[in-house]
Amino acid sequence: MNNPAPKPSTSAAPGSAAALIVFDQASALGAVAHVERLAAGQTLQLILIAGQEEERPSIPEWATGIARSTTGAWDPHVEIAASPVEAVTRLCAARDSPIAFVAVSSGSPQLQALRRLVASPPCNLAVLFNADIARECRRVLIATNTFAPLSKAATEMSYRLIPQGTDVHVDFLRLVSNGEEDHRESLRAALEERIAERVPGFTYDVLVEPARSFEGGLLHVLHERERYDLVLVDAPRQGLIGCLSERIIPRRLIREDAPVLLYAAPTSRTSRAVLEAWNLIYELVPAPTEEERISIYARVRRNSRTNADFNVLLSLSVVIAAFGLLLDSPAVVIGAMIIAPLMQPVVGVGLGVATSNGSLTRIGAASLLRGVLLAVVLSFLIGWLIPSASVTSELDARGQPTTLDLLIALASGAAGAYATARKGAAGSVAGVAIAVALVPPLATAGIGLAIGERTLAAGASLLFATNVIAIGAMSAIMFLWMGFKPDTGRFHGVRGLVRGLATLLALVVVVAFFLVVRRESTNLQLSRQISSIVEIAVQGVDPKATLESVSFDQQGSVTVVSATITSADFPQVAAQLPLIQSDVTRQLGRPAVVRLQPAIPK
Repeated sequence: MNNPAPKPSTSAAPGSAAALIVFDQASALGAVAHVERLAAGQTLQLILIAGQEEERPSIPEWATGIARSTTGAWDPHVEIAASPVEAVTRLCAARDSPIAFVAVSSGSPQLQALRRLVASPPCNLAVLFNADIARECRRVLIATNTFAPLSKAATEMSYRLIPQGTDVHVDFLRLVSNGEEDHRESLRAALEERIAERVPGFTYDVLVEPARSFEGGLLHVLHERERYDLVLVDAPRQGLIGCLSERIIPRRLIREDAPVLLYAAPTSRTSRAVLEAWNLIYELVPAPTEEERISIYARVRRNSRTNADFNVLLSLSVVIAAFGLLLDSPAVVIGAMIIAPLMQPVVGVGLGVATSNGSLTRIGAASLLRGVLLAVVLSFLIGWLIPSASVTSELDARGQPTTLDLLIALASGAAGAYATARKGAAGSVAGVAIAVALVPPLATAGIGLAIGERTLAAGASLLFATNVIAIGAMSAIMFLWMGFKPDTGRFHGVRGLVRGLATLLALVVVVAFFLVVRRESTNLQLSRQISSIVEIAVQGVDPKATLESVSFDQQGSVTVVSATITSADFPQVAAQLPLIQSDVTRQLGRPAVVRLQPAIPK
């Protein structure tokens, strides 16, 4: 422990004015002493958040009493605002570079409203959580770390908030990652040197502790050491992704039995505009409560695991799908889609990415891989054991994926995540399973391998990959939209979210590229095949005829071929059109309509 040094001189705090924004009397009384030290020598304004229940809410006596009886330079006029955002906006419009000090009682339901304010404050903002826990400020913890370093403005604020005196003790805590453990002594010495330069008028200790995360390390210190009267931290500086995923207010930290002061530096107008636009979109989808999120997570994790029910239902759905595809029966294939359980592991991967939970992501991916192997093997055996197995229109449809399939899968992934998270929409999961089929493409791939149709198997595999990747990506985005966020106990929580989401979106782009390339390649190959077939069929009628050009259009299961030919006896060739059309249909292996027209003489 260091010996106290002489009290430093007090310089003016930043800004021209400060305001204490409160919700109730208990939080106001608990914050008065802090805000008076913070804004020493400045005019103080008291703003009461009264909500919008009354058109003209009256100012309570305790509010005017605080403004009159305290020692600071208080403006005796108490203002009323409907929300913290309105209070801060009004303050910034009236004052130049003010300091907004918001006091919040323990267990307050105002965290959602404060989230928007802390994410993009227009001025210097200090939020005191658990302000109603009235304590004489004698033991203070100031946390700085390599995960979210305490800013210069927050450091200045911390020195103003600490009472001067020999009975005041401050612990300066620096949290470091595991890679910095070897440098703990040098880090401690550097921090002690910077503190000594300020000539503090209180006793202090410097703590350097390893941690996996800022919040987790700070909680560990709070549980291991004596009770603190004030804990000061800086708002996590995790960029736009951190703000969008709600990693602004450390929820577990503010549940502790200690006043926690969170400082947030002002952001630019551009950042505030982006976050305001996000908030408008964010509020379009109802967000589940914290208890509901825990229940949803537990249910998704349970359903993502491979168990006896999963294997039995998947096996039966594969058998039904395989027979439906071979019988060319859409109704049977739809029945297989309804009972297939393969959607849940994919949604589990999406939730794992949204919450940066590697364990859930691995569980979902492992179940998906086992399901794929089981489905392909079963469908291969069915195709191999049935001698009459051949390519039907249902099989052929699964072997020709397009970019429209990708768009359908993206919308279905969002619908699947929403239906999973909303109790009232749970019945829509079966509809989502029908909209984006997972088992039929796998069954098609297995049957295609069994009957030697490798092109069909490759196309079905691409369709399955398209559906899985699109569902995973959009379910992750939808879960984020509904308020699920990275696990705060993990060091790389937001980084894991960024990496996982970026990987899924990159895979979506790759799949889209392959779909476009495959479509163009298939069209080119089919065009050459049709040209050759039509030319041979026409020359079977008139050996001297030549094919000038050919085009085709797919109308459902029918291929419409338009051909321009040069022939000395075109009427004779046209008279044999039914024979030519029959020959083209037989060679293509699918229904075809042929239209012939003579070439214009040059």
